[in-house]
Amino acid sequence: MHKLSCGAVWGGIDNRDADLEAAGIRASLFARSAQGGRGGDAHYVSVCEGDLLTRMVVADVVGHGETVSDVSSWLYDVLCERMNDPDGAAILSELNGRAYAKGMSAMATAVIVGYYRTTHELSYASAGHPAIYLWSAGDASWKALSMNIEADGPADLPFAVLKNPVFHQISVPMKAGDRVCLYSDGILEGPSPSGEQFGAKKLEKVLNANTGSKLPEIKKEIVRALDEHTAGRFDHDDVTLLLAEVI
Repeated sequence: MHKLSCGAVWGGIDNRDADLEAAGIRASLFARSAQGGRGGDAHYVSVCEGDLLTRMVVADVVGHGETVSDVSSWLYDVLCERMNDPDGAAILSELNGRAYAKGMSAMATAVIVGYYRTTHELSYASAGHPAIYLWSAGDASWKALSMNIEADGPADLPFAVLKNPVFHQISVPMKAGDRVCLYSDGILEGPSPSGEQFGAKKLEKVLNANTGSKLPEIKKEIVRALDEHTAGRFDHDDVTLLLAEVI
């Protein structure tokens, strides 16, 4: 179990299967590159220097494996620079501006989640990323959390598509035992031998079948189900799964 103290950053773009604990959060991560080494997904967990905010990020560069690892590494480095910024939408806006300047090779999606120990709130901001899932202790099922915010213009888009789209951040109350699931689309798009994608429904089915399990066990069940669905092939895309629980 990795333990993160104030001012700590943990993550990267490499393969990893690990559990960790930060300020107010317990988490479990699985990350695997489609090509076995560095990949186009970035995973990130940090605790601000005031030990009040724990931030979690999953980013996914268009493409996969070593061919796009320079971009995912760059995204990770920018996230590290903004560790103490409480505004996830502002971070996405800066990332988009830098990505737009780089060009379409930097096109990526990302989701930023922050947990605030003092207010017991979870903030959520997305740049074209698949919806995260939330589960409150005692609920019968996990629920997808999408932005669903009306905007006057383009909003919450993947990086590098437009120069100045608007990004939003929403917050939801959390209590001990509540959980969140972040992931890259490599999970949803995992193909069976016949070409059928794993999809959101199968992910939800595994999550809901294991609500009473600990995070590492839920992680293992999702990876096992994806492995079974793809007949053991994980070379379709980079895969990242990050589960977290309020403690």
